[in-house]
Amino acid sequence: MAYNNKYGDTATVAQKPDNALSLEKKGSNVKYNYIFDAKYRICYDNDYLKKYFTPGPEEDDINTMHRYRDAIVYENKDNRNFERIFFGAFVLFPYSKEDEYRNHQFYKSIEKVGVGGLPFLPNATHLVEDLLDEVITDSPETAFESTVLQHGMYEYLEKIEFNNKEVLVGNLSSHKQLEVNLKYKFYHIPYSEIRSSLKYIKYVAIAQTKAKGFGDDAGIRYYGRVKSFEILRRSEIKEIPKDSDELYVRFTIDKWEKLDKKIDLDGRSVRHRFYTNLFLLKNANIVPDLLIKTKEDYRLYLELKRLDKIKVELNKNDVDDDTMVKGIAFKNLNISFTGDSYQVYKGKDLVDNISIDDFRKKPNVAIKRIKKYI
Repeated sequence: MAYNNKYGDTATVAQKPDNALSLEKKGSNVKYNYIFDAKYRICYDNDYLKKYFTPGPEEDDINTMHRYRDAIVYENKDNRNFERIFFGAFVLFPYSKEDEYRNHQFYKSIEKVGVGGLPFLPNATHLVEDLLDEVITDSPETAFESTVLQHGMYEYLEKIEFNNKEVLVGNLSSHKQLEVNLKYKFYHIPYSEIRSSLKYIKYVAIAQTKAKGFGDDAGIRYYGRVKSFEILRRSEIKEIPKDSDELYVRFTIDKWEKLDKKIDLDGRSVRHRFYTNLFLLKNANIVPDLLIKTKEDYRLYLELKRLDKIKVELNKNDVDDDTMVKGIAFKNLNISFTGDSYQVYKGKDLVDNISIDDFRKKPNVAIKRIKKYI
């Protein structure tokens, strides 16, 4: 928390809000900043006090919050874009009837545009406490969804192409194949298996399964960018000889790299191949994480995972291109993915049905709905 800090690295003039809260969140290198500007005027004129102590801050104060939130920008040295660095700006004003104030337009505007007012007195602190709890515990995705054109927006946008087939995850026949693939920087797979997806593939990742003798080394550890590919007969792949005229695709890999952390197979076998995207590949812990296909599903996954341990449930045990996420087990709940809604089950009882559209518009509200059934 900084008091009366001067923000001078802007495109126009420096700004000096009263209090600025700066947060760092796990999984993001972006700073999440919020302004809390106190507007407490001391005056002994009864008419003025009567006017001031009506619900809500002055409109001029709200306009000041818009100016702070929108005017304080900085030039991102990585992409040369000017970006906002504040995710919200709030007036603190003296008023004690918090329940009454919940219906005020300047309270509702906080959820809509991240600008508004909050009553704050020794006996009226609940709304400020609720807001602080929300901005502190929000995931990076929640912070971005509740704001527009903020600092780090470009980092966030890169994460949302969840149905991209840019990464081919293929299996291996043996330890020998792994050694040869790594040594000669290539990977081969029958053309018939990837014919329709070939043009989308930019990376190859290798799944080492227990069924092929990898034991404790089972998992996804290596990946590489595709430098080029060619379609040829299997007999023409000399590094691993096989007398066959079946058509194969041979991917030449620029270089094999190790993931920061091996992706666990979660006791599953990878049959043939499946597809994912580079963001999921670099952020997954277990194989089911790689099969999330939409931004909303991933958002729900992140929010619940942040609260407690979860289990991504698949429609079958073996993993291939037909394997899909059917839901998430969370505490005593099972959340089923139907395609257009999230059905919340407690035991065998359906306790809630949250449409994807509602979740997309107000994810915070949807998460609170889920949490109340725990």
